[in-house]
Amino acid sequence: ILLSSGIQSLVSKMEVCANGIDDLTTIVFDSQTAGAVLGDMVQLAAVMVRDGCQSSEIVTALRQLRGSAETMVVIRDIRNLSKHGYISNGATMMSNMLLRLKTLALFDETGRLAVVDTRSRSKKAYADVKERISQTYHSLQDKLTITILAVPGMEKSDSLDQLRIDLRTSFPEAEVKDAVMPASLEVITGEKSTGICWDQNWETLALR
Repeated sequence: ILLSSGIQSLVSKMEVCANGIDDLTTIVFDSQTAGAVLGDMVQLAAVMVRDGCQSSEIVTALRQLRGSAETMVVIRDIRNLSKHGYISNGATMMSNMLLRLKTLALFDETGRLAVVDTRSRSKKAYADVKERISQTYHSLQDKLTITILAVPGMEKSDSLDQLRIDLRTSFPEAEVKDAVMPASLEVITGEKSTGICWDQNWETLALR
């Protein structure tokens, strides 16, 4: 279960290696995301293996989890993302750099980061995120998990404290938790970024 192929090349390389193994069936699963959702997929697969599930059952559950998930990143400095080139639509990137706008990006259906909007203030960017979460919340309710990804040292900022309050108020049945922004994502989006992930609680998918 690997980091999205849209931001690194390990998936294709592992697929080549897997095809070269004769005495072992190896399944390479592209998470098409990063951060907390990737971790949820690993936990789900591990529990299902422990419980004796077949590989086909595990892959089906992983696809269901992936289908319920979304990861968005509020990026305060677009230059790092531009340098790495891991973005599928960078038409507004130059103006963002000049105007110091907050860039809202998400992992699209191909697993690449795509710019969806720009905002002058973090508050407006977070409001856009909440609107997207609400579409999933209506169907999952208490089965929804929302995770805030913050870079080390930024967890206690006023804007994130307010975001936690807003999320818990807007989605009272969902679980809202914190996690550290993984280095694999921070190196691409930069240290001045915040991630918000949401997906179906993996434990509900592990139940047989």
